[in-house]
Amino acid sequence: MYGGFYIEQCCGNNFFSYDKREDKKIYVAPLIKIEANLSDVKKYFLEGNSTAFAEFDEEKNKLIQIKGIKNFLYFEYLGKKIYIFDNHNHAFYFIKTNYSGTPLPLIHFDQHKDMREPNLLYKEFIKKNSDNAIDLDLYYTNYELDVGNFIVPLLKENIISEVKIIDSSYKLEEINKQIMGIQDAILDIDLDFFSRDMEYLNDELKIAAISRCFDRASIVTIATSPYFIEFERAKKYLFEILKQTFG
Repeated sequence: MYGGFYIEQCCGNNFFSYDKREDKKIYVAPLIKIEANLSDVKKYFLEGNSTAFAEFDEEKNKLIQIKGIKNFLYFEYLGKKIYIFDNHNHAFYFIKTNYSGTPLPLIHFDQHKDMREPNLLYKEFIKKNSDNAIDLDLYYTNYELDVGNFIVPLLKENIISEVKIIDSSYKLEEINKQIMGIQDAILDIDLDFFSRDMEYLNDELKIAAISRCFDRASIVTIATSPYFIEFERAKKYLFEILKQTFG
């Protein structure tokens, strides 16, 4: 089972402002399987009690410690595997472990591009840790990757064939061209796409574009990104997306 542990080392998402914190650990919530309906999502999509991300705000001279969600959620709907979690790097694990042998395009709705390269690419990490009796995919996801560098390893491993980043009004307007010819894809949604900083984009257009891409996806990953969008706002838009999805 994925999650249900603390990261105490200075690595992954716990690297941020590590030396400026007294509480030097972050929590990775457990993954639970739920029924494929909106009422079950509403029942189990809850804010947790533990810090999932911490960062020192230099402008405010203040340490910001953000709670994640209580449980990561998984359900299957119309043959699609759907995952809901907090920090975006967890998408690597769920995409990697569902790899069928055929690279798929990644359609990435996000306020950020998340295209930084990690210190260790996946092959380098495996070579370094091949003798360790650990779940290497889980360890790589949580102890090497962070919220902004999980896509490049997927590209380098040929798990995804390309990335289509939807992060602007132009990209939204061009969505039909972006997905033309795509029969199967991975839909990756960061709910910070609906943060206050992204209010200049029309919500209805955003949700409609996501819905069109959902129809083509066999895997859907949804990150709540608690550092970039507050829980109640993320919850509101998650439910709106799923309401459209479930019809």
